[in-house]
Amino acid sequence: MPPYQSYLVFGYVFNSIGLNVVNASLTVITSVSRKYYTTNSDGTFLYDLAEAGYSSGETVTVEITETYNNEFKTHTFVVTGFFLNENITLELRTIAKGVSDISPLTILHSVGRKPITTDNPLPIQLTSNTEIDLVNNPSYAWNITRADGQPDSEDVTMNGVTYRRTFTYNSNNFLITRSSWVRQ
Repeated sequence: MPPYQSYLVFGYVFNSIGLNVVNASLTVITSVSRKYYTTNSDGTFLYDLAEAGYSSGETVTVEITETYNNEFKTHTFVVTGFFLNENITLELRTIAKGVSDISPLTILHSVGRKPITTDNPLPIQLTSNTEIDLVNNPSYAWNITRADGQPDSEDVTMNGVTYRRTFTYNSNNFLITRSSWVRQ
């Protein structure tokens, strides 16, 4: 690998609301290789493109993500001169990023733009009774008109709105289908 002339690239990484991003991951991709860097405690990055190798005039791609992978940016620049000073602002993800070895599952990284931790848990409420708490323990009713005692439908009332789903059985009285909830 021939020696490359030093080409310094530096700047700040900002999130979508303009705050500095600490520990953002940068993947620098040139025609020669791929190198990985992170921003410091001020959201600053500084690297020498000579470490990755490059050709003058080539377009370099930099993929940047913040710690929780909720914001990203694919940034490009053309190698000209001897250095580049450029700030990068990330964008919120609007679609889930697939993970090849886990797909099609979705991985939840944060709630309310904060990492999921014991101080910022998923908003789940456990109940101490035997009823299902769909939204603050709604009322429900089974609608039974069948001679075998099986319900024809189920109604759930949440915040004054009633939803119904219906059931279909086979000749042996086994449940075979359950409809989607329909607002009444």
